[in-house]
Amino acid sequence: MDESHGKIEGIMVSTGLTEEEARARYHLGETFEALREVIEIPGVPDADPMDSVYALRVIGPHFDALQNFLARRVLERERPQGWGRGGSMGPETEGDS
Repeated sequence: MDESHGKIEGIMVSTGLTEEEARARYHLGETFEALREVIEIPGVPDADPMDSVYALRVIGPHFDALQNFLARRVLERERPQGWGRGGSMGPETEGDS
C-alpha cells in the first residue's frame, strides 16, 4: 500500500467521506500545499512578500469551498432530513405553518 492510499483511508475513517470523496480531499490538500510552495519560493528576484499573502488570500477560499462541498455531502447522507426540528431545511411545506 502506498502512502497516499493509507492517507486516503485515514480520511475516509475520520470524516465519513466515500473513497472518491476522500481521494478528492487528499488531492485538494496536496495541491494547496504545492501551490503554497510555488507562491513562497525564496530567492525570487524583486518578490514582494505581500504578493504571497495576497495569492493565498485569493486562492485559499476556493479550496475552503471545495472542502466544504465534500463535508456537506457527508452531512446530507447522514442527515437527509436536514438540521431543523421539522426536518427539511428547504422551503416550508404544507402543514409546517
